Amino acid sequence: MLCTIGSEAHKERFCGQFIDSHRDFDPESLPWPELDDVSLQRMRAVPFWEEVLHTERRAGRIVKAFARTISDPLVREAIELQGFEEERHARFLGAMVRRYGLAVEGFIRPAQRHLGLAAKQMDDRLIQQGMIEAERMSKPFGETLSPADAG
Repeated sequence: MLCTIGSEAHKERFCGQFIDSHRDFDPESLPWPELDDVSLQRMRAVPFWEEVLHTERRAGRIVKAFARTISDPLVREAIELQGFEEERHARFLGAMVRRYGLAVEGFIRPAQRHLGLAAKQMDDRLIQQGMIEAERMSKPFGETLSPADAG
């Protein structure tokens, strides 16, 4: 069924799809794979875990604060859910940091100190894409980490 972009039907389909496709899971309870020494060293060599954690935590706070300004209940619910997801990204990363003993202290790139959230989120997406591509090419993390694998 086609609908006009920006119409009430479009809003309902877009927000409804986003809300209905949400899967509740706890990052701590994911089936984290055991990593071999080479894979652990590869993960531990990444120097920017602190910055990624900071960015996701901040994104969650900003998106949730923005949601409070939205008067449309459906759009507000979808944006609140996105804020929850940003915070869950931080919890996921925190669980990964604890699970694999990754360093998170002392590294914030000087060039990023004054960047806005959008630039940091873009950088975060590039990092994620690089990790996904690295995993696809070498499978250093074992089986895919996916909420679907958690049961």
